[in-house]
Amino acid sequence: MSSLVEYPDSEAAKAWRDHFQGLFRIKHYSIFFMSENVALVVFAEDVVLRDVA
Repeated sequence: MSSLVEYPDSEAAKAWRDHFQGLFRIKHYSIFFMSENVALVVFAEDVVLRDVA
């Protein structure tokens, strides 16, 4: 099992956008792999999510 979370009001993403003076549209995501007890934090400009099923 896994879970994807987007943080639309992320202070961390805002700090990155401010650092780059608005040059990039940084978004903040976390992916949790619950069976492995692992979390992956992602800051990205363009992300496309789709269901492969």
